[in-house]
Amino acid sequence: MKKRVGAIRIIASIITIGIVYSLRYVPEAVLSSLPQVEYTYIEEREHSESVSAAGEITALNSREIYVGVPVIISELYVKVGDYVEKGDALFKIDKELTESVLSAGMLSGVEIGDIEGIEDILKELEKLDISYENLLELLDIYNLSIEEYDKYTEKIRYDLETLPETVVSNFSGVISEINISEGTMKISATPLIKITDTENLNAIVSVNEIYAEEIEEGQRCIVSGSAFSNRRINGKVKKIYPTARKRLNGTTQETVIDIEIEFDESADLKKIKPGYSVSAKIYTTENEKVSVIPYECIMQDKDNQEYVYVLKNSTAVRKDIVSGKEFSDGAEVKSGLGAGDRVVVATEELQGDMVIVAVKKQNEE
Repeated sequence: MKKRVGAIRIIASIITIGIVYSLRYVPEAVLSSLPQVEYTYIEEREHSESVSAAGEITALNSREIYVGVPVIISELYVKVGDYVEKGDALFKIDKELTESVLSAGMLSGVEIGDIEGIEDILKELEKLDISYENLLELLDIYNLSIEEYDKYTEKIRYDLETLPETVVSNFSGVISEINISEGTMKISATPLIKITDTENLNAIVSVNEIYAEEIEEGQRCIVSGSAFSNRRINGKVKKIYPTARKRLNGTTQETVIDIEIEFDESADLKKIKPGYSVSAKIYTTENEKVSVIPYECIMQDKDNQEYVYVLKNSTAVRKDIVSGKEFSDGAEVKSGLGAGDRVVVATEELQGDMVIVAVKKQNEE
């Protein structure tokens, strides 16, 4: 049985070869009845892919100035935008008034953090006549002992004694935020002043979680922004944050991953400020070699197998392929074709594994 099948194949091949070689002697009328086909070659091109991200410019280094207890500022020496060196004076604390206000505040029920100005503090103090008898009465009202009061006031004195009267900068940079003013008490849980190094910058951007697996440290990035529209800043992925987070995108919520972009040393960062909004392209693939053929060449059979026809002399021979990336003018062929193959621009007239065809001249309409 195997011998018979082999013999049939050999005979079929001989017949096909004979037909191909005999075509040169076939009249023009016969040739015109054959499927007329054109062909193209595989195009080798370089391809890059990128993921879009959005975020903002951030400072690499900044410091926030805190104090251990609520304080009243008597003098403020700086304003937003000032450049300060490490050791420069920032503000002066009125220790005596701070101690009085904090001691009285314990008795009067004043919420220190809610007091905006010295006038309000003084109004609260005027309500108190802190004689020893009144002190005992107030302590009883607030269910406090004299020992507790003494312990509290001693702690206030100790905390204030450990504070310098004049607070100085521990960092060189630009004053980017001030949350105090003269004559105002500020609670200790919030930063009084923020100092930012505006010369060493990076970008923090966010990408949708569906692209997270494509991002790797070291990938090239191009950053742009409306505030510096005439510039494109080159950088690379420095850090991928370990956890995702939720954010609102219009009226819907999406899950994103934050990416830190480090700018190249040669990047022009003049006039770029922390807080500027930016867009970024993160290149996940660069200059990858791909083989591309027009979509018109690719067909699909009933089993969803993609294939093309390749010219062998005057015969169109079917070849199964595996396609890949899609472009506006064609698709990548990952396997099934070789360099130099003449790929038929497909026509519905072609059926079967081997078809005798008439090849059009490439410039023929």
